[in-house]
Amino acid sequence: INAEYGGCGGVCRVTDSGSNDISYQWSDSSGVIADTREHTLTISSTDTVEYTCKITTADCIDGSPIGRVSIAGAGSDSSSYSYTYDSSLLSYIWWEPTTSKSADLEIACTGSGSGGNFIQEVYLNGEVKSTSFPFKIDAESSNSGAYQCGTVNDGEHVYLKQHTTEVLIVGTPAATISSSTTTYRDGETATITCAISGHPIKSVAIIFNSIAQNITKDNATHYTSEITSFSSAVAGTYTCETMIEWFKSDSGSAQQTSAADSLTLQYVKDAETTLTVTDPSPTKGDSLTLICVVVGYPAPTSDPQLRYISTSSSITSYINFSLGCSGTNTKTCTHQIGSVQYIDSGMYTCNGSNVVDGQRKESEDSVNVTVTGNIEVKITLSQFTTTLTSQPVEIDKALSLTITCSADGNPKPESVTLKKDGDDVTGSETDGYYSKTIVHSIPSLKLWDSGLYSCIGAHNAGGTDPSVERTVYVISPANVTIIVDDQTPDLRAAVSVTCEAVGGYRPSVVTLTKGGTELKKYPDTGTFCTETNDYTLTCNHNIATFEYADNGDYQCTATNPIANSGTSPTAYSTTKTIAVSKAVAVSLNPSSSKDVDSAGSESITCIVDGGAKPYKVTLDRPGSQSTLEWRDDGSSASLTCSEKGVPNILECTYTLNMQKYADDGEFTCTGYNRLTDGDTEQTADAFVNIIITKDVSVTLSEIGTLEMAHGDGLSLTCTADGGRTPHYMELKRQSTTLVKYDEENPADNVDPGLVIKNPNELILGYNKVSSVEYENGGRYTCTSRNKAMNETVAEDSEAVEIIVVKDVSIEDVADLNLDFNDSVNISFQVEGGKEPKSVKITKNGESVLDWSRSGSGQGGCSGGNVLSCSVTISADDWSKNGTYEITAKNNAANNAEKNDTDRFSVTVFKDVVTKFTRPSGSEADMPFEGEYTIICSAEGGREPNEVVLRYPGGTEYQWTRNSSSNSLSCSGSYETSCSHTFTPTYDSDGSYTCIGKNEGRYGAVSSSAIVVLTTVQETTMKVNKKTFSTLTDGLLTLICTVSKKPAIDKNQVNWKFPNGSGYVSDEYISRTPIGDYTWEVTLNISRPSTKLEGLFSCEADGVVETVDVTIAEKEFLEDPVISFFPTTFEKEGTVVISCSVEGYPTDGMDVRLDVTRLKGGETLTLTELRQTVDGKERESVFEHIISCDDHEFTCTVTASGRDDMKSKESKLVPKPIEGCAVALYVIIGAAVGGFVLLALLIVPVILWVRRRTSKKTAPPIHTNGTSFRNEVFVPSPTPVGGFEDSPYATIDDTIDPKKAAYLERKRKEDEAYAVLKPTSSREIRVPKNYKPMRNRPKHAIPLEPSYITNMDKPANSSKDV
Repeated sequence: INAEYGGCGGVCRVTDSGSNDISYQWSDSSGVIADTREHTLTISSTDTVEYTCKITTADCIDGSPIGRVSIAGAGSDSSSYSYTYDSSLLSYIWWEPTTSKSADLEIACTGSGSGGNFIQEVYLNGEVKSTSFPFKIDAESSNSGAYQCGTVNDGEHVYLKQHTTEVLIVGTPAATISSSTTTYRDGETATITCAISGHPIKSVAIIFNSIAQNITKDNATHYTSEITSFSSAVAGTYTCETMIEWFKSDSGSAQQTSAADSLTLQYVKDAETTLTVTDPSPTKGDSLTLICVVVGYPAPTSDPQLRYISTSSSITSYINFSLGCSGTNTKTCTHQIGSVQYIDSGMYTCNGSNVVDGQRKESEDSVNVTVTGNIEVKITLSQFTTTLTSQPVEIDKALSLTITCSADGNPKPESVTLKKDGDDVTGSETDGYYSKTIVHSIPSLKLWDSGLYSCIGAHNAGGTDPSVERTVYVISPANVTIIVDDQTPDLRAAVSVTCEAVGGYRPSVVTLTKGGTELKKYPDTGTFCTETNDYTLTCNHNIATFEYADNGDYQCTATNPIANSGTSPTAYSTTKTIAVSKAVAVSLNPSSSKDVDSAGSESITCIVDGGAKPYKVTLDRPGSQSTLEWRDDGSSASLTCSEKGVPNILECTYTLNMQKYADDGEFTCTGYNRLTDGDTEQTADAFVNIIITKDVSVTLSEIGTLEMAHGDGLSLTCTADGGRTPHYMELKRQSTTLVKYDEENPADNVDPGLVIKNPNELILGYNKVSSVEYENGGRYTCTSRNKAMNETVAEDSEAVEIIVVKDVSIEDVADLNLDFNDSVNISFQVEGGKEPKSVKITKNGESVLDWSRSGSGQGGCSGGNVLSCSVTISADDWSKNGTYEITAKNNAANNAEKNDTDRFSVTVFKDVVTKFTRPSGSEADMPFEGEYTIICSAEGGREPNEVVLRYPGGTEYQWTRNSSSNSLSCSGSYETSCSHTFTPTYDSDGSYTCIGKNEGRYGAVSSSAIVVLTTVQETTMKVNKKTFSTLTDGLLTLICTVSKKPAIDKNQVNWKFPNGSGYVSDEYISRTPIGDYTWEVTLNISRPSTKLEGLFSCEADGVVETVDVTIAEKEFLEDPVISFFPTTFEKEGTVVISCSVEGYPTDGMDVRLDVTRLKGGETLTLTELRQTVDGKERESVFEHIISCDDHEFTCTVTASGRDDMKSKESKLVPKPIEGCAVALYVIIGAAVGGFVLLALLIVPVILWVRRRTSKKTAPPIHTNGTSFRNEVFVPSPTPVGGFEDSPYATIDDTIDPKKAAYLERKRKEDEAYAVLKPTSSREIRVPKNYKPMRNRPKHAIPLEPSYITNMDKPANSSKDV
């Protein structure tokens, strides 16, 4: 079993079933503490400890041990029974079964006693649980509760509640949620039941969507929640949760376990379908939208169906929703018809469904749509796929043609008619649901079939729309022919152009144009055209002299008129080209070879002439350059050509690139044409030679100023080009030639192989410096020469300034170790490119070296890119210790300032030197018990690391650098000062040693200093009390203590009487030495007179201390009188004990009552309930639970009113309680033998039974001190229960006679007695002057409130008290 409990100790017992194969093991948080079957634990009232008892035996049920807990109790009805109980037993037990099988927990009541029909009983929550022992309970939570022990006598229960054991059997929580069904429809009521188990239950909840629902508790294990009107909003998962909460001790932390179960409730609804339409009677061409909504729970399993029954054909068809469907439980589907037609009229039906309880539930809804519209007339031709309007339609003759005339509408047109130029045209007729149609066919069109065709649809004369007409022109288009007598005439020959136009209607307009320019127009030009017949016009144009300007495309255009059409007629045209025939010729400008300067500009012009316009020109360029070409069809245009006056003469121009030497050389221009279409190609060409010249030009890969990082590779490229190739190139650094190439003087060449010669250019690549140094810097110049125009020599050059850069750097300086007063010279180098401009050495911000190239602070450094610097350091003080910082600066790449820093340390060594700085001079004396500070210092390099201050007698105070636990206070670095403050005493005289330590240059060193100090003390005095009180029969004692160093003479210390009465004689004074420098002087006067009251003074060496003495006359008794009430106890239980004190001043009095117990010698101090003070009498009342273990009561009185009376006490050892006495006799009998045991048991039992049966004593009456009402006592002639009146007041003859007389007098004054008489109303009469708390007989006990209540208001009971 596992148990946690608090209290003042306890015993946990384990009882087995008799098996020998059992092992036990007790443990707590520290480990195993015992291996015995029974182990006693004693713990304090503040402990909460978990103890584990592990039992290994075959009698365990699935590993769960059989446990037993003893619960003891006792009780009596004061006349027959007396029982013991063990108040140290457990007050709280928890049990958490670990298996599904039931183990047992044993409950036992222990006690002893005698009497008729005595039965022990176990009570659970106030109800009888069992009368047999041991009583076993199953591991079921229903057996939890408060267990108590009681007795039964003659069928009446006596409850004993001195001890209660709470037993908690933890039941594992479980939850089950259910409902009559899991599916509900709209408005139905759903009841959810939550069945739970477990113990102890802390909470039960039914949760939906994280919200606790309202629940009703049907009983301890069933809870319900009701949903009065079910809907989809309350459908979902409901969870029943239960939690148990319990404690492993009566003050432990809560243990919680929970369980849950879930149930899903479903909302069901048969599918409902609704179909709506935007307009049930739309006009043809309108937009129409149908919306089908299906609502169902569960959700519809598929999209609904939309079907359509046509009004005109009665055919059923199914339609897919054009805009699709959305939603789950509410599914919305949309179908849209962008432009409704008559055929869309009909009945539309939407069918939706879902599955409820395994059955398909279908529903549908329908709407009727009727498309309306006025008459619409169409006329169509077989040659055209689109519906015709009033625009003219042209169809070539000899083609077949079908003309369809139709009219539709809702309501349907009554008639349809087809006309040509106003006359009816016959054809085949057909009727539709909404239309009428006439079809007219023409197998082969003739010119006379041209005309205005009209289609007319009409209702009856009374209709709202009697007729609608649509028309179309059908004509044969114009046919145009051009006749030219010579299309390629000779230059200036005569040429005739004839234009003939024929159409279904005779063309009304004929126009002749050339190249888009109108030449003639009919009917504007009167003689241009002649009407040959009803359908033909013939037009003539004559050119007497044909020039190049007459070359071109001649176009004849004819327009077919349509009478009364009101529209623009269609034009038809034919084109022919007429051009002069002539061979091609080519000329160039410049016409001969030419030299040109590249600084100028030059172009070549090519003139190409031909009878027929040249259709291609090419220009061949020198070398590998591509040929340029021009074509008249635009397929090639890399050469720019344009007409020169007339199209037959072309002027082509090419501009030379004067900077591109490949452009010079021979250029050839070629022209191409043909005399007539299809003739052989003719060509002609011309050429010219062009030479481009230019002065040499030099380009360096780097120019201006070039910064290069120290150590990088140097690479320069020099390029020289010119009209004629350069013949000379030279590269110099400063004045030194690095590379030279000279074709005219090869003997002067330097590294000529670095120069590459190409057409028109020289290239020099210089990369011989792989790692630049400072000396590689400087001005690099490249120079080149060539021969320009007129054989003159041209020269050019370019230069670059190279600067070698490097961030400044400082040579490392080693750390220095110097002896004190030594000096050393430090040398180091600083390097940088550009040159370092400043060098500084600082220590802690102070300058040691400050050099600048600009001149300020010069000294200490010299050189260019590499500086040499030096400085001298002298170790003449501690400030030279530390870290020195060297800082150097220069301007490096991009003129950015760079700096470098180096550090070195200087350590100055000096062996430690120790000295005292206090005391000095006259400070060698220390004030006794005053504050004194010793100061010593230690100087050294390195820094002192330890200082020890040693006092006389060997006590040391130590300081260690960088330690946090020093006993000596020190500060400073190389000069460390330490101090220690203390209060000198007589033992402080002697030698003080200060020891300093440090690490010298060659190891650890130390030094010490010694000073001798002496303590001095002025005269000091103190008295033991500043005030003193006594009585005239008491003792006056005053003590004066005087100290001085050197010691004072004892006779110099005296006591002096008050009021200048002189010094006290030595017969009343004793002088006692305390140590070497202190005297204690005591004054003792017995039975002092009141005349001695006043200020007594102690004097010595001019120092005075006084004591104010008060002497009073003696009062009352010499010692306090302490008495107990009651002096005996008849049974265990709660009693009230009073401790009375008389004859002692009550001001400042403290009264304490202690109880000493046998077990362990434990002493228990009781708490005072109340007190009563009357003059010199004080009564203190305490409440206590009497136990057989109580041995001795001690009442202690402490008073502060008299200096000669400290405290007094009185002890009471009561007689053993009768039940306890029986147990005591048994113990004694076991020690001396069976016979003695029998005698000791029988005699007291017989005496006790005789007392109880012959003359029963009235039970004690309890009160809480409340005054009673003064009521009339009505006597009754018959005593109740055989109780007889008896006096309560008795006199203890052991009390002092004086006190006894005093008590008797007080008793008579108060008439303090009460008589219990049996009456029907159970009333008590109490005298008016009754004082219940003062000087009552020792065995009169205050009434308990419950007894008073019973007397005032009788209960229905046969028992009387």
